Order: sequence, then C-alpha cells, then structure tokens
Amino acid sequence: MSAVLEIEEGAIETRAALVDEGRVRRLWFGPAPYAAPQDLSPRYGERFIGRLKSVDSTLGAAFVDIGCDQAGFLAVKPSFSNELAEGGLIEVEVRAPSRQAKGAQLNYLGPAGAGAEPGRSGPMISPASAAVAAIGKAAARIVVDTPRLRAELEAEGVEGRLIETNRSTSASGPREMDEAIDEAFARRVALPGGAGLVIDETEALVAIDVDTGVMTASSSDRLREKTIGAAAAECVRQIELRNLAGRIVVDFPSVKSRAVRERAAADIERRFGVLERVSSLSLSRGNFLVLTKERRGPTLLEAWTEPAMIEPVPGRRFTIEWTARCAMRACERRQRARASARLEIQAGALLFNQLKEVVGAGEKYFDRFGVALGIAQSNNHDPRSFEVIEQ
Repeated sequence: MSAVLEIEEGAIETRAALVDEGRVRRLWFGPAPYAAPQDLSPRYGERFIGRLKSVDSTLGAAFVDIGCDQAGFLAVKPSFSNELAEGGLIEVEVRAPSRQAKGAQLNYLGPAGAGAEPGRSGPMISPASAAVAAIGKAAARIVVDTPRLRAELEAEGVEGRLIETNRSTSASGPREMDEAIDEAFARRVALPGGAGLVIDETEALVAIDVDTGVMTASSSDRLREKTIGAAAAECVRQIELRNLAGRIVVDFPSVKSRAVRERAAADIERRFGVLERVSSLSLSRGNFLVLTKERRGPTLLEAWTEPAMIEPVPGRRFTIEWTARCAMRACERRQRARASARLEIQAGALLFNQLKEVVGAGEKYFDRFGVALGIAQSNNHDPRSFEVIEQ
C-alpha cells in the first residue's frame, strides 16, 4: 500500500486528504478538535443510544431518534426484528452520515443496557479518528501536522502507521489539498489531448459526459480508445474525490472497430472494478455505462453548497459556513509560509457575522501560530466575500 492520509488541524475545521500515487483521491472535512464536543452531526463509525420512533414492516425499516434534526434510518433484518419495539432504546452505529433532508443510515448493535440514556455512547470519536475511519483505512502512512494530533490518534488506538511532519517546511501537501478541493467542485475536469469530463449532479442521478474536445468523427478508433482509458481512470477518481453515489451514468465515446470496442469495454470494467459498494454495473454496446453505488453521506456539492434561485434555472452557491472555512484556510496557508505575518480577513457583512459566531477560532489560531488574526467588516466587499491582507 502506498496511499498516505494527510490530516490538518485548522482553527475552525479538521481536514484530511487521501493521497495515492501523488494525487488526492478522497477528501474529508470535520469540526475543529475543540469544537467536536459541541458538534451534534453524526459521523461515520460513531455509536448512539437511540429511541425507536417507528417500525415500518412494509419498508423493512425502523426510524430511530438519535438526537439530531432527522431520525436515523435502520434496515430491519429478521435476526433482530423481534428486539425492536416502538419507544424502546437501542444501540446503533452510524453507517453513513445524514444527507439532504435524510437522516443518517444506521447499523443495529443491540438493545440498550440497563440505565442507558439517549445520546452518544462510548467515547466520542475525535475528528482525526473519524477521518481515518472514513477515508484512511487503506493508508499505509498517516501524516499529521501537529504533535497533539499524533498523540490523540495514538491514544485512540491508531498506531503503527503514524509519521509526523512539519507542514511549514513542505508546501507540497497543502497545495495539493487546495488544488483537489477546487477541482472537486468544478463542473469540467480536463483530460490529456483537450478532452474532458463534464460532471452534473442532480437529485435523480449523476451524469458524466466524456467530452472528446478536438476529436472529430474521422478520428481513429485507437485515439478514441486512449481517450476512453484516460476518461475511465479519471471518472473513478472523481467519483471517490466527490463522494458520488447512487445512480451514475457515464457517456463514453463510441468506437466502430469490434476489437477496439471489446478492449475499451474490458478497460472500463477493470478500472471501475476498484470502486467499493457498487451493486450493479452495465455497459452498452455504444459505451454507455450505468452503475449503482451505495451512498455513504452527502457528496461534497451537497454538503457545502446550497440552492441559489436564479431564474429560469436554479443554480448553487457555497454555504456561508464553507466560505468562512475558505477564509480561515487562506490565512493558515499564508501564515505557514510567513510565520511573522500579521493577517486580517476583510469580510462582507454576512461572512463577518459568520466568522464572529465561531467561538474559540481566534484563540485557536493564536495557539497554533503565536500571532493574532484580525477580522474586520468591509463595506467594499460583497456580503459573502472576503480578502486576506497583511497589516
């Protein structure tokens, strides 16, 4: 295994990237360590004592109140169906976090013990450990950016794979993560030779079109085969990077030669075979791929953007929470590059209020870098925008 999990501790977030063969393949974002106890969002692998709100035998499902906005969803199996009674307490584990208006998907662990109270059960998983559980199981090494993170992971039983590094002396990791974050929200992803992927997420499915660029109808089948191979590899990476799931449709270029078509089909199936939790995959004679992948939480687009009603076609914009994280991330990158700099975020009114509501962010920033971070409201900026300046 050559994959490396990189974990960074920011002032208002914990972020992680799984890097394999020099490219970021997965991203993860969670609360800052100091904010984790106040974060009520169910994360992958966490355990809860929940109260059964209802059991629907026709759906084969139970809905469990675990103290969040939406009830969790539990698939009922014959092995434990007799142990479920509406109003009773059971212990569950989060299999997939909440997404859109749907609650978390849960695994059944058993009846709650005597004297159990609703809420999280057992020790709370730290954001760093949650990142390891969510995207870092295949990592051969785990790279952290603070001694505190290393000690925390070792205390929680993640040992043997840890290596500590001073990220202020190596800018490649942060730069790769930043570039991957930008890429994960882009509609178009470039491929060699002018080709590209066009990725559209809808409520019903994810549509990926392989844009052949300068390729024409007279282009050779061999050229199309190379484009298909590059597109298939990048499709798999983008599915993992963006946490895409559900029904995914990919329109690959067609080829005339039967031999080339068969080779291309075998290549597509081989590359997509590495994806986990795929329940069905079919490829038509015209290289039209349809697959179904089990959901594990929201996609990045669902998690960090919101509808923006622009007539006649609604679009999406980044949430104000994400924009606040971007502002802090920009300051942290600049502070690492120049430790003595005194930085200030000049923010529009809406973003300024959001940053001020993040309790403890300023203190955490000072603890990390030894300098204070200024946050000022600017009437010269759009309410949701910001600029980082040096004082």
